[in-house]
Amino acid sequence: MKFSVNFQTRDFETAILAGLQAAPVRLAWSCFGGPSEALVKLTGQPNQLINAAGLLRAPVTVSDPDGVPVWFGFVNRVEIFQEGIKFSLAIDELFNKVKVSYSFLSPDQQVGEHLETAYAHDLASQAEYGIREKVLYYTNIDDLFAEAARDIFLEAHAWPFSKLGSPQKVREGYVLVYCQGWFKTLSWTSYQFQDGFYSNYGPGPGVFNAAVASNRRPAQRVTPGAACSVKYVYFLLSKNNAPTMNLTARIYDESGNVPNNVLATSATVAASTLPSSGFSWIKFTFTTAYALSASTKYWIGLNESAVHATNNVLVRTDETNNYSQDNHFARFWTGAAWTVIPNVSAPLSKVSLYFRVICLTDTGEQIGTIAADADQFFNHVWSISSGRKSCPYLYEPVNALQKIQGLMALGTSNDRMILADVSADRNLTFYEQPEPDTPTAYLTSSGKLYTDKGILLPAYRPPVGQYAILANTPTFTMPFDKNRVPTCFIANAVYYPKVNRLLVNR
Repeated sequence: MKFSVNFQTRDFETAILAGLQAAPVRLAWSCFGGPSEALVKLTGQPNQLINAAGLLRAPVTVSDPDGVPVWFGFVNRVEIFQEGIKFSLAIDELFNKVKVSYSFLSPDQQVGEHLETAYAHDLASQAEYGIREKVLYYTNIDDLFAEAARDIFLEAHAWPFSKLGSPQKVREGYVLVYCQGWFKTLSWTSYQFQDGFYSNYGPGPGVFNAAVASNRRPAQRVTPGAACSVKYVYFLLSKNNAPTMNLTARIYDESGNVPNNVLATSATVAASTLPSSGFSWIKFTFTTAYALSASTKYWIGLNESAVHATNNVLVRTDETNNYSQDNHFARFWTGAAWTVIPNVSAPLSKVSLYFRVICLTDTGEQIGTIAADADQFFNHVWSISSGRKSCPYLYEPVNALQKIQGLMALGTSNDRMILADVSADRNLTFYEQPEPDTPTAYLTSSGKLYTDKGILLPAYRPPVGQYAILANTPTFTMPFDKNRVPTCFIANAVYYPKVNRLLVNR
């Protein structure tokens, strides 16, 4: 089987490497991203083999005899064997956006707070290869050390560098080109999302006596930075004596800097279940998560079904007002107006509640957002609505691809995985795993794969991401033996062109 291999310049404009012969050795695909890995061998004149060193991050396409692309991605590593030596270059060792995360060592040798430098960039390298991030971790260093370590590392790793290997006994020189699918470029950068979870843990003194006739409904102002849906609200509560009222959390809109209309009310919590000694975080659940708009002020409050002079509820407040958003404080309802909660320890300052607001968004929507944020090479990114929700909040930056893969593993509301595929024109599509009971590929006793239309599938076009079932055998009768011979999901496949052999799920 004759395959053609085409390398392009990094801007996808011009074909390169004329004069060298390229032959695919191994092609691999995955249901998590389509083309995953490939190995291509280059041969030619010894004085031209060295030109392969310039292939790093070059787009590569492997096409069948009809010129139809069957595998596509980029060059991840190049190994050149020539004149008895081996030297290699790898994109995995290139970093052009670097920062240092460190603990500070003060002049008196005291370890201070955890700090980070700003990112340092090599813009020329980024324009050539794409952005590749790296965070270096150190302990007990000062600011100057951290910045010097960052800059020295960037200088050494912003551009490809070759490594010499042990002597090789080869008759003729050749090059091995290791390739990866475009989906893996999502791992080159980190992702952080600091919305969807809003909270104040203090520390600061303060207690508000709620469920009293003139002291009711303590509420905290919150402004989400991104659209999300509130599912859970927590307050730090205790009971005073033996209250019998029920408690709910409420979401209010705002008018004139005070709570206005009640937008949503949580399920009830009996005040009698609160601790009588100390405070506990009490969760209030909204049966249907309530959608909040980005950059819009809301108030999250505690509501009581009744009041009592001595049997009531205590709410922890933070009189140091540690909540990070400016001008976001707490009020209460006097029976006639919304009033700022008094600050006993610092009378001129405002008060915040101890609270947590946990929002949820569709995991498919999160996948699309992260992929779009980390995207450097795709023409389009299409995600799905998974029907499952989770909190999108990420306090620390994480690897974008690892976060996407974690969300894909959560699957959809149909209890099926979320899969991904990349097309030859670099369009990334996330989709739901097919139904197990509706196979689209059939495996015969001779080892050949067919579509459900009876069309032979070439070994280099495996039905990855689909279900296959055994067919064309006298041992079993379909569909009656479907329970004895269930469908098999093809998660990955590897093809060896030289022997025309396909291995699935290996």
